[in-house]
Amino acid sequence: MVPRLLEGQPLDWYWALLATFVGVIAFRGAVDVISHKLIPAPNLYGAQTELLEEDIVARRRVWYWRTRFRRLFWLVLTLFALLVALNLMLRLGGTKVELFDTFSALGDLFTSFLPTLLILGLQLPLLFFINFAILFGRSCSSASSR
Repeated sequence: MVPRLLEGQPLDWYWALLATFVGVIAFRGAVDVISHKLIPAPNLYGAQTELLEEDIVARRRVWYWRTRFRRLFWLVLTLFALLVALNLMLRLGGTKVELFDTFSALGDLFTSFLPTLLILGLQLPLLFFINFAILFGRSCSSASSR
């Protein structure tokens, strides 16, 4: 049965199993968040201790998944905005590329600028330390002599 499910899929069986596990757990969290959004919380005044402890655990679980989904939403939104901005920069530079092919075009651009980036990667830290020595060298040496 497992080979049949994986037939024509690009994933190995262990990656498919991991993706299924993560998907099931995330779906359970989404159901928790949605159900607590739609169903109002009952009043637990005067309830038994077991019920109060169970409610505490349920509220913590909802808080955890709500925070996870909110962070995931903002991460996806930020990455998409970055993708659009990079695509716009490529288009302004004269390279017409589809939105989701932006990173492959940036990879080609990066490899062409790699020698320049390596030189700058060596020069900039060196210049930073030289400027630091010019600005703070005298005060650091006078503080150590006291």
